[in-house]
Amino acid sequence: MIYPIVIYNIFEYFLQMLSTGQVASLSLEKVKEVQNQVLFLLGILQLLFVVITFMLSVFVSHRIAGPLYKLKRAMEEAGKGNFDKKITFRKNDHFMDMQDSYNEMIQNLSIRKQR
Repeated sequence: MIYPIVIYNIFEYFLQMLSTGQVASLSLEKVKEVQNQVLFLLGILQLLFVVITFMLSVFVSHRIAGPLYKLKRAMEEAGKGNFDKKITFRKNDHFMDMQDSYNEMIQNLSIRKQR
């Protein structure tokens, strides 16, 4: 969403220059200088967006993959007959309802095993 705003502002700048007659006084070197500045700015913005996107994807993937990994390990333990291990996810993890369902299931299996 930043790119359209940056491009819009650049065109707005040049339209203001056209309306005031300043474009005619611009030399080719000045236009090339502005072009290089714009390309540099867009490159920096692109790099910033890539870094932010990477960081967000790592954060979100840990919030999804972490609970699934814990659930898988707990299910393997339950498959071996260990019904004592309950799972707990971090506060902001996804699949909190699965944690509750799994713990309830393990509790019920443990009760049935004891009978």
